Amino acid sequence: MRRGRTVSRGYRFAPPDSDGYYDLSPVWLATWSDGTWLNGQPAAVKEVSHDTRTLQPGDIFIALRGNRFDGHDFVEKAFHKGASGAIVCRRRVGEFGFRMPLLAVEDTREALYRIAWGHRRSLPSLVIGVSGSVGKTSVKEMIALILEAGGATVRSPASWNNAVGLPLSILKLRHRHRYGVFEVGINRPGEMEDLAGLLEPDWAVVTCVGPVHLEFLGSVQEVARQKRRLLEAVKPDGKVFLDLDHEWFEYLRSGARGRVVTVSAEGREDADYWVEMCNGGHEFFVHERGSGESHRYGISFPGAHMVRNALFGIAVGREAGVPAREIAAALGRFEPPAMRWETRLEAGVLFINDAYNANPLSMRAAISTFGESTRARGKWLVLGGMRELGTQEDEEHRKLGEFIAGGPWSGVFLVGELGGRISAGLEGRRVGFPVICCRNAAEAARMLAQRVRRGDAVLLKGSRMERIEDVLQHWCKLQGRPFSQREDPDAEGDI
Repeated sequence: MRRGRTVSRGYRFAPPDSDGYYDLSPVWLATWSDGTWLNGQPAAVKEVSHDTRTLQPGDIFIALRGNRFDGHDFVEKAFHKGASGAIVCRRRVGEFGFRMPLLAVEDTREALYRIAWGHRRSLPSLVIGVSGSVGKTSVKEMIALILEAGGATVRSPASWNNAVGLPLSILKLRHRHRYGVFEVGINRPGEMEDLAGLLEPDWAVVTCVGPVHLEFLGSVQEVARQKRRLLEAVKPDGKVFLDLDHEWFEYLRSGARGRVVTVSAEGREDADYWVEMCNGGHEFFVHERGSGESHRYGISFPGAHMVRNALFGIAVGREAGVPAREIAAALGRFEPPAMRWETRLEAGVLFINDAYNANPLSMRAAISTFGESTRARGKWLVLGGMRELGTQEDEEHRKLGEFIAGGPWSGVFLVGELGGRISAGLEGRRVGFPVICCRNAAEAARMLAQRVRRGDAVLLKGSRMERIEDVLQHWCKLQGRPFSQREDPDAEGDI
């Protein structure tokens, strides 16, 4: 039974409180979740938290069950950290021997969805959903930065984009927020229907469609169909932002409700917003078909894919009425999330850590950008495998090997069993660089240390589960240098 259908029947909306604001009041939490308060109610609820490590005093703790943990085991710890209450499964209530406010529900995951569903529809904010096979986290961050110039804005933290992350993100919205920008990611059929039904975006962005999570989705056609579900959920008077250059544009547009706003990083003048590069690619003009205006922008991070990401942010901002000068200032403040083109100089060697995730599209984009934009004496690739490609796994790794075969590399390190499959595309080819297969990150770091010299640059890229960023950690240890990594929680189903 689909969640979107269960929530909508006989649903009640929360009226504003005494100050005219909508809030996460205990009364409406119980109403939305069909739950019952035991041991009284909290005086107030600050946020909804599912993690005692980040829980703040006044938050309500929701006891979710995962593959490797059960939040019910941490309820007592949550209260010790100052939780104002906890949402627990009704059948587990007898396990707690302390008298603190407990909201008893049938299923905590379902309750989280129901609470977020009611809360989202009680607020007047303009809600924007962002999805796509690559680039959605960066695009989400750019849009949020830009819209902050026009009003208070809340966004998905990190890559909170799945069946847990999205509702928790929605619950950060308050009446004072003019905009909400939320990332939506899935990796299995049917998930987008639930998430899009929960979000019901006013506007939606789909960055692109590509061969990702084929192990579960089966085909690129199915990936496109799932992305189109988000566009189908947009309100009839809403807006959909699509890439006119993309091969799946017509298919996606056919499912869009409301006005379709098009962008083109390849300079197509029939797009609503199209790019003209200047100053060697560091700056670019965006021409607006509707207004007839042109404005100059810049972004400090290299690559055609980053310009395309920025173009989506610019289009959303201009459609929201944000002045071009404010958009330019926001793009100047943009920094990619952790492990997305994160640069670090260690012992005279420039490391570019782009190892948050990988698929055939993002691999090619990162490698091309590294080869074209990085100024270094020697350029080294350290690559892990690409996960969740199903029956296309061997073929896509072979194609990636063919793609890098003619590049200007000083050497290529292939890490792990899956990464080693990239070598199939290099076999029998006359390449001007060594190809070194390593069992793990520690071995790759040792082999790298024997070859790389000051003034060289190294790209780290691979799927999240491959943990290619560990190569940098081992490198620092070999150099006797401290290592610290920006934290960015993993997101299940990040496509």
